[in-house]
Amino acid sequence: MIEGLKRPGGEMASRPLHFIWIVDCSGSMMGEKIQSLNYAIRQTIPDMK
Repeated sequence: MIEGLKRPGGEMASRPLHFIWIVDCSGSMMGEKIQSLNYAIRQTIPDMK
């Protein structure tokens, strides 16, 4: 933290954050659409850790 600057509400807590994916897995998502969704989720998970 930059000296002299304080975060509103104090220091940020380090605690688990639960995340729930809500995705469309209906028939209209078959093929390329669901593949794109799966790819996007796989790419995002490491950054969320």
